[in-house]
Amino acid sequence: MNQVKTTRICQLNLLFLVLIFSLLLQVFPARAANLSKPGNSVNKVLVVYDSKNTYYNGEKTIDSLQRMLTALGMKTTTTTINNYRQGTLENGGYKAVITLINWNYVNFSNQAFITDRRNFQGNKIHIGQNLQADEAHGLQANVGKLVRQQLMFKNDEVREQLPYTDSMEILNNIKGNYLTFGQLELQSNEHAKIIPFGVINNNNAYLPFWKTTGLGLIYEQQLLTKLLTNQPGKNYQPLLLITKVTPLAHLDYLKHLIQVLDKKGIHYAISATITTQNTNQKAFADYINVLKYAENHNGLIYLRMPYLLGSYLTGAVTNESLTTTITKDLRLLYSKQIYPMGIAAPNFWNHDAVLSKSGLKRADEILLLPNPKVYPTIAASSSAATYHKAYYVASLASFEKVKATHSLLTAENMEFAVPTALNVNLPRTLARLTRVEKDISKIDLTWYDFSADSSLKEMKMDNKTLTYQFGNYYVNGRQREILESNNNKHKKSKKPSSNISLIQRINNIFRSGSKVLLVVVIVSLIGLVILLIKGWQIYLDKFRRK
Repeated sequence: MNQVKTTRICQLNLLFLVLIFSLLLQVFPARAANLSKPGNSVNKVLVVYDSKNTYYNGEKTIDSLQRMLTALGMKTTTTTINNYRQGTLENGGYKAVITLINWNYVNFSNQAFITDRRNFQGNKIHIGQNLQADEAHGLQANVGKLVRQQLMFKNDEVREQLPYTDSMEILNNIKGNYLTFGQLELQSNEHAKIIPFGVINNNNAYLPFWKTTGLGLIYEQQLLTKLLTNQPGKNYQPLLLITKVTPLAHLDYLKHLIQVLDKKGIHYAISATITTQNTNQKAFADYINVLKYAENHNGLIYLRMPYLLGSYLTGAVTNESLTTTITKDLRLLYSKQIYPMGIAAPNFWNHDAVLSKSGLKRADEILLLPNPKVYPTIAASSSAATYHKAYYVASLASFEKVKATHSLLTAENMEFAVPTALNVNLPRTLARLTRVEKDISKIDLTWYDFSADSSLKEMKMDNKTLTYQFGNYYVNGRQREILESNNNKHKKSKKPSSNISLIQRINNIFRSGSKVLLVVVIVSLIGLVILLIKGWQIYLDKFRRK
């Protein structure tokens, strides 16, 4: 009897411990989730390119490749063929080397690089033309050439037409157990010829060119994931991202777009710029209210790093000055109950020692935006950092512009092998707002629902740790609620008009005119009453005299 009693007590104690542990997991989500985070070990990749080829926008190819490698979790070092130094591959601990030919008509050569690449035992990827004999040997293929051809990607029922190809190298008679990623259809006079786009043969890979949109982007993600991680690749649901959101943006359009997405049950992120100037103005208060409204309606805020233009660069940009600026931005947002759970920044921030350390490293998640045409250099670095999760950002409109038999955004097999965000710029006109609504309504993709994801999002700010998990916000482990202002809560706005500002001005004029008219009428009535009283007294005096 005592033994049974003891067993029951032990069972009750065990159940009690399990309940306590479960409560701790709920109260301290950050600590619990940190136990499941991957280790700090990273995979190093060396990217060697021939030229930026700025005249033909070749820097976009370099930018796209760097961002995709970072989204894949690779620690990337980038250099030119001319600047490569002998022994770099052997002594750098690299897992892979990528040769990027960005300018087909200039054959840059560096014997030290060619020799080191030939002897390198890691993964080798060649992108573009000018395949060397040792690379073709590793791919177990013969090299052929296409001149002045019209190609298109072939994917089941979808055909994506590519720009006219002046010259391109292809692989013929491939031997061994190779893998292919995507198919190119070549239209000839007699019949259509099918050739592979991406090829992996053992530890060697080849891509004839690099695409930043469409099916090419999908195939490139799959090839890099397979070769560099040796895994089939996950199917990442794309994140819908709204960019160009600033205090000067059209807030009525932003709120309307939020309501449209909320009605469709779509979760989205907002890349929001903040300023610590003129915060006492009504326009700034309206901006904060819309961001809070987004947080309560399926939205997640990412802090857009400041634009390093104009007066900001009059003084020296240092780690200390930039850290101070970004900390002030975060403090201001926190004081307004805006909890940014990641950083959005152009790719050059991740390739700058000062910008990366002061801006990006405080967040677990970053959104890697494409580089602008012109950007400042503070302390450019050949190496890029890695993050718990980084998104490759691509334009949603660029997919819509792809010349295809069917929209790629309705294709069932549109699967992203790396974390990808598809962005739309906040519309500046009513026509563009309507167009964005139609584009989103036609998309057949399943958008990423971060509120149903168990992974933890984390942001460091002073002595505070902001976290997000399962749709809940936490500050140092304590859950916080987002309280909307009274004039915004449960308020549904009508679809905005393109002449809304003009209408508001006219209404203001009528309101002011009505007040003035009311004052005039009241004064007139008072004067009339006084005159009537005075006239009545004069009339009575006449009768009294008689």
